[in-house]
Amino acid sequence: MTNKDRVYFDSCCFIDMVKVDLGKDDLSISEDRKKDVWFLRRLSDAAFNNDIEIITSTLTIAECLHVGDGQMNDEGKEQISADPFVSEMARDLHWKNNILLRGADLIHIASAMFTDCKEFITTDDRITKQQKFIDALPEIRNLGLKVIRASESKILPNSYRQGDFKDEI
Repeated sequence: MTNKDRVYFDSCCFIDMVKVDLGKDDLSISEDRKKDVWFLRRLSDAAFNNDIEIITSTLTIAECLHVGDGQMNDEGKEQISADPFVSEMARDLHWKNNILLRGADLIHIASAMFTDCKEFITTDDRITKQQKFIDALPEIRNLGLKVIRASESKILPNSYRQGDFKDEI
């Protein structure tokens, strides 16, 4: 394994970045999520420059089918396209740790843990406001993973925090 800090992006992170890039962010993305997109891009820049690593699950590929309106053009498809052990780990998070989330959410959490990520980044308001997810956060933290918004990342190097997100979105 590498010595670089790792963050996990769930599917919504990629979908929101593509929505903003394709100009489909007018009504479907809150201001907080637009701010997160700025930080997601900075985290992506840091990963591109080999300062950190971004991890996601193969499940993300299956979940990133459209950008909210049922349509995905070739540019969006290209951006999005850029295993059993994880599934068993996800099951055990439910069985052994009593983390009562949906299967897909458990696979995302298990993927982040399996790859030694320190931060699990999501822009999915539905997840973070769901009582089952809120109830699971202490146990997930006890297992060594912080579930956060992109703007809360402690792994993003300071050199990538320059600028104003309003200038770029």
